[in-house]
Amino acid sequence: MVHNDKYKFVAVIDEKIEMGKALNAIAHMGLGLVNIANEETREKMSFIDFIDKDNESHKSISGLSLIVLKGRNGEIDKINPITKRLSLWK
Repeated sequence: MVHNDKYKFVAVIDEKIEMGKALNAIAHMGLGLVNIANEETREKMSFIDFIDKDNESHKSISGLSLIVLKGRNGEIDKINPITKRLSLWK
């Protein structure tokens, strides 16, 4: 269930990186985003207590979609200036 459909997390990973390293990179990216986010941005990240099918609560799960895309190095190089210009990261 998506708690907030206005915002999404998007990660673009080099297709040549092995899965374990890619997952590690995505995890560090997410932790870094939370670390630098101000209170208003954290609120938009929509952290929720997620209740699973066994009625177990999982604290502080993002209610946002996480979209993971793979790309070639040249494609990723084209994305970086766009995200900087839009102030998506600095």
